[in-house]
Amino acid sequence: MCNHGNNDEENGTDNVPDSPYKNNPLCDYHEPHMLGEQLSKAHINRTSCFHINCRGLSNNWEPFKNLICDLHSTNFSFDYIGVSEAYRCDWDQRLKLPGYHDLITRCRSNGSRGGVGIFIKNSVQYKIREDLSIFNAHVFESIFVEIRSPSKTYIIGVIYRPNTAPRANFDVFSTTLQSILETINKEFKTGIIMGDMNINLLKYQAHPKTNEYIDNLFSLGFLPVITKPTRVCANSATLIDHIYTNDIVSNHLSGIVITDLADHFGTYFSIAHKPKADIQIICKSRCISDTNIIKFRESLSAIDFSYISNIQCTNTAYNEFMKIYRTEFEKAFPSKIEYKKGKYIKREPWITKGLLISSKKKDELFKTKLSNPTEHNIIQYKNFNRMLTKLMRTAKTQYYSQLIEDNKLNMKKMWQILNKSIGKQNDKSTLPSSFTINNVQTSDKHKITEGFNKYFSEIGFKTSQNVPISPQNYTHYLPDPVVHSMYLEPITENTVILTAQKLKSKLSSGHDDISTKLLKATIDIICIPLAHIINVSFESGIVPNQLKIAKVVPVYKASDETSLNNYRPISLLPAISKLIEKIMFDKVMGFLTSHNILYLHQYGFRPKHSTIHPIIHFLNHCAEANNEHNPEFTLAIFCDLSKAFDVINHEILLHKLNRYGIRGIVNQWFQNYLNDRKQFVEIQKTQSSLLDIMCGVPQGSILGPLLYLLYVNDIMYSCRSKSLLLMTKHYLSQNQI
Repeated sequence: MCNHGNNDEENGTDNVPDSPYKNNPLCDYHEPHMLGEQLSKAHINRTSCFHINCRGLSNNWEPFKNLICDLHSTNFSFDYIGVSEAYRCDWDQRLKLPGYHDLITRCRSNGSRGGVGIFIKNSVQYKIREDLSIFNAHVFESIFVEIRSPSKTYIIGVIYRPNTAPRANFDVFSTTLQSILETINKEFKTGIIMGDMNINLLKYQAHPKTNEYIDNLFSLGFLPVITKPTRVCANSATLIDHIYTNDIVSNHLSGIVITDLADHFGTYFSIAHKPKADIQIICKSRCISDTNIIKFRESLSAIDFSYISNIQCTNTAYNEFMKIYRTEFEKAFPSKIEYKKGKYIKREPWITKGLLISSKKKDELFKTKLSNPTEHNIIQYKNFNRMLTKLMRTAKTQYYSQLIEDNKLNMKKMWQILNKSIGKQNDKSTLPSSFTINNVQTSDKHKITEGFNKYFSEIGFKTSQNVPISPQNYTHYLPDPVVHSMYLEPITENTVILTAQKLKSKLSSGHDDISTKLLKATIDIICIPLAHIINVSFESGIVPNQLKIAKVVPVYKASDETSLNNYRPISLLPAISKLIEKIMFDKVMGFLTSHNILYLHQYGFRPKHSTIHPIIHFLNHCAEANNEHNPEFTLAIFCDLSKAFDVINHEILLHKLNRYGIRGIVNQWFQNYLNDRKQFVEIQKTQSSLLDIMCGVPQGSILGPLLYLLYVNDIMYSCRSKSLLLMTKHYLSQNQI
């Protein structure tokens, strides 16, 4: 292992006198946790880079992440983290650092060793320089990105030079790098090149090619800023991990990070004039503390809401109520401006304080082994490292075992835990800084929110226009009208309280800033005016206009994250809208259940139903068909309906509701609920304008899934198979297919 990077003669790896840079005060050795504290003090107005040869990023992901945690602090994190010898790792979903774009990699097609990668902060806008990212496997492996700022344009590169004979070629590598550096200079851009070059700069005097290599760097204006050995073994010390820059005027900080992550130390470089400061989102926040909630309750208790019960107009009654509620809300939870930085990397939850102390002890033993490599020191380090690795694996196992045990009856939570344990999780809340809108890349937040809003508001109508016209009218498949009609009885204050208690306590809110958590905390005080407003709404068939405004948040699905059509809209509705919808949902579901209106094999969006049920039903059918005297074949068709909620036609839906007994004033209420709905998109506190919603039901609403069930409830009459399981499959069994 100690011969890695030193096994070909042309590298010049024989022991020679120290580098002429040995007294350079700008480059020194640092322990990871100490360096993070130092750089946090000198980080203002700087661009910072870190590089390490990790000998397989997937294999060493947890030690790598722990190293980055040691290097970072609440006030500092590297802008660019380069990795060489990443190996083939594009399959590994664990490789995500909070606050950074997804890992950009260039790996060998056969997956064997080599490869480079780079993490770039979310606050940095970049483009990949494909023309510079030369990847000649086993010879020159690289990735280059370009970063623009108002004052300067940077080109950041990560390079790995393999040195395994016979394919490694020093001359080809040197010529290729020289061409790239010339391009950077011709474009008058600042270059920062980091990587494992496997060229020992300490031998520049004894090795002619190394001497020529350094002369070429100097002639092109690039300065090596790492000047001490980066790979230290028992019998050798070599400087083969390099960082070059052509900015020789700005103030620099550079050094070497002592780590046993692999057989190379890490290197870092910090340069003045940072292209873009850390993301500082200027936003308004409210302190929804228990103390403030108590004050809010006290102020509401002193108010007389009785006059609202005399108002018979739904919109007026609601607006009057919200005027009072919002006034006291602003007093109890005043809005304050705060600056939020981007996300920082957290340690894994099973890393205890004891393990952190042991980790620092291991670093001390490693440093002792390097400075005084006696047999005793080497054995002591190896034994301690072996013990610490075992303890960390045990802590991780115990952590997930306890989580699984605590949530064994919660299937949804169980899947979340399992996905997290294998790294199969996406941070869907973090959006890229730029999007492609009308074939133009833009980072303007207002253009992005307007683009999303236009896309979301039109997608349902456009999709429905592309659906072929059926030769049969939808009424052809409708069952006979339900004789019974649904009736809305007036609700009581107790119903309001009990229904509110069923809502999930969330801090997210609609456009009115009122969360379900806050609504539930005050529901006993405001239940009387709310009950009146809801009863007036049910009697008049009118839904307050303010409750039909949705705040839409884009949620990433898959594929290209800069494309709008790879996002789905989640509507955040006012908490009071959820309360009214939940009351209506319970009444409608009770009516549908009592008259057996819903299709028997509809398993989606129904209480006490699960996706397990259609699977069991289907397997049972297959077994029965196979056990027939004359065995039957089973043919199944699996369907996934695109934009199912978005393409619902309001006129058809209301007609079907009427057919199922939801008629009269209740039907009018649903018509009013669906009509004149508006939405806006919000991304990082930037809001779009309001747009009308022409079709579909709001995703994220309580009534949306129920209305969808009723919209497709007659689908069973459109096929002749033995069974149709909604919403997963359509199948039949016959002797001959």
